[in-house]
Amino acid sequence: MSGIIIVLLITFGSVSASCSCSQSHDQSLTQLDQSYCENSDSTSLIGDLSRQTRSVRPDRPTTGPYQISEPVDGVNKAYHRPLSSPDRQEIVDLIYRYSYTYDAKDLDGWLSLFLENATWSVYEPNSSVPAFVLKSNDERRQFAEQRLKELAEQGIQTRHYMTNTLLNKISERRVKGVTMLLLSWQYTSEASPHLINTGYYRDEFVKTKHGWIFASREFHGDQSLAGATYDILKNLQISF
Repeated sequence: MSGIIIVLLITFGSVSASCSCSQSHDQSLTQLDQSYCENSDSTSLIGDLSRQTRSVRPDRPTTGPYQISEPVDGVNKAYHRPLSSPDRQEIVDLIYRYSYTYDAKDLDGWLSLFLENATWSVYEPNSSVPAFVLKSNDERRQFAEQRLKELAEQGIQTRHYMTNTLLNKISERRVKGVTMLLLSWQYTSEASPHLINTGYYRDEFVKTKHGWIFASREFHGDQSLAGATYDILKNLQISF
């Protein structure tokens, strides 16, 4: 009889501990979710999770293939402020048109995707300061005319593959987003393309009477820029 009582006590204690653990875990998750919903600054879900992961697994490397990318302001909480399906599709189509127009060397079509005073920036790996910023369609035209001409003369076909887009509605007429890039080149003499660069775009979109358009576009590359890009910018006397 005493053996049965001991077994019951042990079993009851285990169940109680399990319930207590479960309740504590649920409460922590609730508090964590509330902190994300209430937080209005640029601290991201990815950044918070990376800190938690390091505290649980201190042996996990923080550089190399496991490095968690820089948080993107206003994007990682996208599920809290969903876009309507028509708006989302129009913005995704805008991102795709960026690729199609540039790769087709359609300069006017490419420029039509930006506000006249939109900024277009490129960042080197691990840099918080842009390598250069183009601040108008005139500057973008000067740069792209020379760059596209060089690509054509060298027989290079570019392909900008845009994937994994996340969008977050900031207001009815303003949206922020992030999109990954795989950039390939293929020379006319080559049988297949090869990878040139990877990275992501950090974008801001605004809704005009003609639809959604780029208000700013930042490219954050995983590899350094080609020297030809710098040479063009220097010749145009565009500030870095």
